[in-house]
Amino acid sequence: MGPIVYFVPVALLYRAAALLQPPERLYFVTGFKLFAGRVIVLTQLVEVENVASRCHVTPNPASVLRAHRELLAMEMDIEAQFHSHPGAAQNATLPSPIDINTARRWETGAPFIGAVFSEGGKYVRFFNYRQNSEVIIYGKHIQTNEPNCFEISPIGCDSLPAEASEPGRLVVDRPPREDSLVEPKANSGRKSVADWLRRLRQ
Repeated sequence: MGPIVYFVPVALLYRAAALLQPPERLYFVTGFKLFAGRVIVLTQLVEVENVASRCHVTPNPASVLRAHRELLAMEMDIEAQFHSHPGAAQNATLPSPIDINTARRWETGAPFIGAVFSEGGKYVRFFNYRQNSEVIIYGKHIQTNEPNCFEISPIGCDSLPAEASEPGRLVVDRPPREDSLVEPKANSGRKSVADWLRRLRQ
């Protein structure tokens, strides 16, 4: 059987990267399943009580149980756990033995994936214990030379159109174009999704 595919909006990663600072901090993540659970779209961070320090974070079991029950009552589930590690380099996102053990426990019940963010939130690495997973990020990001490890480029004011910085001036929507429905660019998230869905139908 093929991997469980996770679609992750980069906006969720930006939000998590900000909230998980300074390390170590932790959030669970919910979302929704498609294709009998073979595709999972991560959508929302779930806050739980925890005890945190510079080098460790432990969620409160009662708070996790309460959040999990609330999600199950809504026919949703905990799909992932995001947390941060000290250290700004890419290798700071390597999961610890405790992280791997956490993934092992969660994987016994349902699909689950972990993610570690570096200090400052520049890098994020997704990982599992044994579950075979593929992560597809849609939105602005950089694939690193390591599997399921991504660089999140900072968004600054320079990325805004010049006219947006002028007070009182509105930025109108793009006018409709004849080529607005052409195939997505090769490096876009939509292209990845489209390619994956085509493979699924074959």
